[in-house]
Amino acid sequence: MQELLDQHWPAMQATVESGGGDAVVALIEGQDDPVMRHLLFDVARRGLIFNEWRGKNFDDYITVIDAGIDRLIAEVEAAAADARIDVYRGLHALCYNLTADLADCWPDDDAARSRSHHQRGLRAAEDCLRWLDHLPGPADEPRTRDHWARGIHLLALGDPAATTAAWELSLTHAETTARDANKSTAISVDGDFPVILASGYLALIRWIEGDASAERRFRAAIDAFLDQVPDETRRGAAELGIGQLQKVRTKYGP
Repeated sequence: MQELLDQHWPAMQATVESGGGDAVVALIEGQDDPVMRHLLFDVARRGLIFNEWRGKNFDDYITVIDAGIDRLIAEVEAAAADARIDVYRGLHALCYNLTADLADCWPDDDAARSRSHHQRGLRAAEDCLRWLDHLPGPADEPRTRDHWARGIHLLALGDPAATTAAWELSLTHAETTARDANKSTAISVDGDFPVILASGYLALIRWIEGDASAERRFRAAIDAFLDQVPDETRRGAAELGIGQLQKVRTKYGP
């Protein structure tokens, strides 16, 4: 993917800077090869989110990703039954990237998100759950992330009750995934990253809502991540978890 980004991003950058998101969509749709079109929507997402460009904004990004989603929806409707699973996987991935990119929880990302951005992120998270209904196999792991994403946007939109319900589901699915993989569900140095993170988020919203005892559970999640930092194999994820929880607490918490 890095090779494709290096190859195609310069033209996309010039295009978005001169013509906005619609011009990037036209550039991608000019490709005859459907596989390349899919890859280029991914390249556009990476470039628009992670690279710097003049006039950088979420609206042009959303325009491009929405076009990619519309393209996949059209393809899944036209595909034979045995070919639809891969398209649904692509839809889920693109929608999840959209909802996650629009979340305001990422350390070192202070770009402003508007209410409409969070509304679009919420719809993308709900679409993720809808696409999962079309995919085979256990779905607890992606449902952990999808319900987390619903919750982070619901929090930004001022609905703490719905946030709590979403994050309860996220933790339930995280614990099921951990148990199925014979991993610990403890909030400790031996704990599983998704379980600790989901537990921290759920404790935070309950603390925000006035449950004083939830502060202890929130701090237990932070402490579990801190205890994992010395382990080089866990350091990156642990630091990300700490950064997320602390940022969201600073922005919304008590």
